[in-house]
Amino acid sequence: MMRNSYRFDNVLLLETTQDIAIDIPPTGLTSERFQVWFELNKAFHKLTKILSKNLIPEVGINIGYAAPNAKNRNDVCSLDGRIVAGAREIYYGTLRFGASKHVASTILSAMKFNKSIRSAMNIKYSPDLIEKIREKNLTAYSFSREEEPADAKSTMEWGTAYVIQKHGRIPDVIWDEGAVGKEPMIRILAKNPEVVVEKLRQILS
Repeated sequence: MMRNSYRFDNVLLLETTQDIAIDIPPTGLTSERFQVWFELNKAFHKLTKILSKNLIPEVGINIGYAAPNAKNRNDVCSLDGRIVAGAREIYYGTLRFGASKHVASTILSAMKFNKSIRSAMNIKYSPDLIEKIREKNLTAYSFSREEEPADAKSTMEWGTAYVIQKHGRIPDVIWDEGAVGKEPMIRILAKNPEVVVEKLRQILS
């Protein structure tokens, strides 16, 4: 399957039939789910304008937005295929419900504490970024994968809940330093994807 892409140097936008597909909603959506897809699509295009290669982890970036009162990953719209970096281009898939496990787990875990926090995105971890986040007066809390219980169903679900319960609030950012075979990661949370992207813009400014 062809993937969408755009150039880092902004000289050329590579257009394919799949570029058009990112702007075509999945069929059979209710009006509520269409609104979720529409808002995520709009935020995604804003994201591509500020995204740089050094923000993309090896596992790629995903951004998700849950329907109100979401219960499981099928209620969360996200990229079907994460944002990944090539030599000169960024590649990404289309937006659909049920596409993500990790970002959906983060969102669904946060929603158990506050149903208005319905969006999240992961970006590459670096100590410099954590410092910038704190300089912008955004809240950033971490968890250690080494403390994860053996019976935890999902690291993202457990880690998100652990941080919220420990600090008594949902922060702007949840991060971890990884583990053996697990890449360190930063996750940005907000009420909707437009605010997620705006928080990233604030961090980078």
